[in-house]
Amino acid sequence: MAASVLLAANPQWRPYHDHPFDLSGAYLSHAHWEGIDLSEMQMPRADLRRCDLRGANLERSLLIAAIVRESNLTGVRMAGVRAHEADFSDADLTGADMTHGGFCRAILAGSTL
Repeated sequence: MAASVLLAANPQWRPYHDHPFDLSGAYLSHAHWEGIDLSEMQMPRADLRRCDLRGANLERSLLIAAIVRESNLTGVRMAGVRAHEADFSDADLTGADMTHGGFCRAILAGSTL
């Protein structure tokens, strides 16, 4: 939850891959993290709704039950991601690489693929 406080205090704050955070259950809605490297990051149950994650690297990340509704995920790299039961409703996934990802029971209603 420290990430929630850091982002609320400074909207420009971003986690860095060389200093990994456990983003489990964090409230990160509306974050502007275009091109960020979140590969292998732990983010189960994180609230990432309405985020700008264009071109981000989410490869092999854990997004189980995360809320990613209405987010911009254009061109995001999600190979090997585990996103079971995640909610991607109305998200823009245009050009996203989702190869070998686990999306069992994920919600993709209204998403652009």
